[in-house]
Amino acid sequence: MVNDPRVAKETSSQVNAGFSVLILAWARESGKGMDESRDRVAIKRLRLKAPIGAPSLILYFPLFWSWAFVQLLVSKPTVIHACDFDTMPVGLLIKMLKRETKLVYDCFEYYPGMVYAFFKSPLRGLISAIDRVFVKTADCVIIPCDERKKFYEDARDIWIVPNAPRVLSVPVADKKSVEFTLFYGGALETDRGIHIMIEAAIHLGGVRLVLAGDGTLRNIVRKFSEQAQNITYLGMLPHKDLLEKMAAAHATLAFYEATNPNNIYAASNKVFEAMMLGVPIITNEECVSSKIVAKHNCGLVVPYGDINALRSAISALKDNNELRRKLGENGRIAFARQYSWDAVELDFVRKYNDLVGTRPCKGIHVK
Repeated sequence: MVNDPRVAKETSSQVNAGFSVLILAWARESGKGMDESRDRVAIKRLRLKAPIGAPSLILYFPLFWSWAFVQLLVSKPTVIHACDFDTMPVGLLIKMLKRETKLVYDCFEYYPGMVYAFFKSPLRGLISAIDRVFVKTADCVIIPCDERKKFYEDARDIWIVPNAPRVLSVPVADKKSVEFTLFYGGALETDRGIHIMIEAAIHLGGVRLVLAGDGTLRNIVRKFSEQAQNITYLGMLPHKDLLEKMAAAHATLAFYEATNPNNIYAASNKVFEAMMLGVPIITNEECVSSKIVAKHNCGLVVPYGDINALRSAISALKDNNELRRKLGENGRIAFARQYSWDAVELDFVRKYNDLVGTRPCKGIHVK
């Protein structure tokens, strides 16, 4: 979480505006990690290894909540910035004990939709009911796109804070003399269309598909990389390296299976990063991000799972340099005008200042 681009942007803006910021993080994967200060942001970690992505993870949450509760009591924050559903219980408890503490519910994901595939109907309903309590209790709710507003109609206040990256200087390789390259960087999961990408690209001549990331399909992706000459798997990469690989590609991919409600409303970082870098993106028509791509004509949109449509889109970009140039330029212009963090930062800081008033502010991000 500490390396999450959204958290990094928000905390950086808060510090630059004069806020004192502490991040309470959980080192779930390694169970290790030191407390530290990074870019004037203090970070404290619960060093407790837990099974990421497994249903049994829920058994570990009371330990995290207990630890975070103690940290919050000691720190006495002006604002608790709860990142997603699973950190809201401890924020809500502090809010009940100290009414003057402001509580921000930052919904990176639409949580009831995200767990849709893992739980049966009664439990889905319970999670939705709990989420509504969180929404009503929070002083404000942050969501990444307008399309999610309908899920948060009971909120006292809603802030739209898009997943917009800061403008970064990323080296761009000369693409004229290399084979046509598609890049995907992200979760290697079944609902991200990984099999679709591979099936579409593997038999296309003059096309290389490069994948980076981690997930349950990592071994399958690695096997394809070993067996197919035009499939490359890079493993996990730092965010900076992901952007460099995307910038060096002729096009990038982002797919979200529409059977999961959370995927339909996914506000994809990849789309904004591709726009920033001037790289055309291919995405599926069922997700919210496709509306941005279509609106600004900065990529191509295909139905999810339609292999022939995806192959046609890849071929169209491969065979038409001018089309790629135009789509990339459209994205770059729209990003600079509307979607860069630089374009939304002032509004984010202003809203935070309005929330706390004139009090000296100590904000704590919990994730």
